Amino acid sequence: MIDFGFPSIRLLISISSKYPQFGQDEIFQLSDAFRKIDVEDKGYTDEATVIKAAQNSEKQSYDVVRQALKEVELDSSRRVELDDYIGVSLYNPTQSIHFDTEKSKL
Repeated sequence: MIDFGFPSIRLLISISSKYPQFGQDEIFQLSDAFRKIDVEDKGYTDEATVIKAAQNSEKQSYDVVRQALKEVELDSSRRVELDDYIGVSLYNPTQSIHFDTEKSKL
C-alpha cells in the first residue's frame, strides 16, 4: 500500500466522531498542522514539539498547552498522536471539556 503521508480515512472518521462539533474541513486543517510538526512522519510527536508549535503560532500560551496535555491524558509513552493534538488544539481553558481518553483501535 502506498502511504501518501495522510492519516487513514478510518482515523479521520474516528476523530470526527470524537469531536462532532467540528466540521471535516477543520479536522483536515488540524491534521495538516500535525503533519507539519510530525516531521519524521511517525504518527506521533513529543510534548515539547507540541508546546513549541503552539507558542510559535501564538494561539496558546505555555501554561494553557501544558494544561491541555494533562486533559487529553497521554499514555505512559507521553507521545502526542493526531487525536491528542486535535484535543490540545481545541482546548479552551474557560470551558470545561471532557476528552474521551480511549484511544482509537485502528
